[in-house]
Amino acid sequence: MTAPSVKAQMAKSVRPALAGAWVQAVLNLAAGGLSSAVVNDAADHGRDKGPGCSVAWQC
Repeated sequence: MTAPSVKAQMAKSVRPALAGAWVQAVLNLAAGGLSSAVVNDAADHGRDKGPGCSVAWQC
């Protein structure tokens, strides 16, 4: 005697939330990569001190 097969179904409200979480994760990765590239570029060109660093003790 075999057990009846039960197909698990996702609630209808969970599917859009899961898709939104994946979209957010992809956007976070893209923003992280972009900000990392900007910071590395600034460091490579000596602009890593930020605004308002006209005097050495302010940096």
